[in-house]
Amino acid sequence: MNLFFKYLKESQLVPNWDTRQFYGIFLGTIYLTQTLLFVVLQRGSAWTYRRDLVYGTQLLCAAAAVGLTFVRADAAILAAGSLIGISLGF
Repeated sequence: MNLFFKYLKESQLVPNWDTRQFYGIFLGTIYLTQTLLFVVLQRGSAWTYRRDLVYGTQLLCAAAAVGLTFVRADAAILAAGSLIGISLGF
């Protein structure tokens, strides 16, 4: 994640934000969605030991990470962060 902070700082990707604050909000978005999905999924067991769901979430994480390099809007960056958090929470 340190490279993403460096990328934010050098590219001036979010000019209306302080880079440190936006980076903290981005990480918070990832961790919040990861925790929420973990809390929701622990209540059931239908998702356990299913390869298709594991592969799907890994593809979702990869797509969000790649898509993150193409977006310029702060809301889109935070949405990609939430998709990464969902895939990590699985």
